[in-house]
Amino acid sequence: MKFFVTTVIALGAIAILYFIKRQRELKKEIELAKEINQAKQKTIETLHQNNEYKPAPANQLYTHDQVISMSKNGKDPKSIADELHIPQNKVEMTLRFDKMKNSDAP
Repeated sequence: MKFFVTTVIALGAIAILYFIKRQRELKKEIELAKEINQAKQKTIETLHQNNEYKPAPANQLYTHDQVISMSKNGKDPKSIADELHIPQNKVEMTLRFDKMKNSDAP
């Protein structure tokens, strides 16, 4: 019986030591995540200050439809890109794919 109690106490102590070690590791991971988050926030603030931050459109299909519609209304790719805050090459690629899709249609 004494051996059983000693074994249980020893296993309990090992478990406690393991959890203490794991807690320390998790604290380090949390600190690293906080540092990464702070760096990202600082980058966003810098971009905002330089007027370079333009949020991505929330819905890519909606953006695709907007590009096609604006092009049909006579807007050039550069003005579409500026108005939608997306790269001009994305506008041009969207227009090319739409043209290919429509030329393959029966």
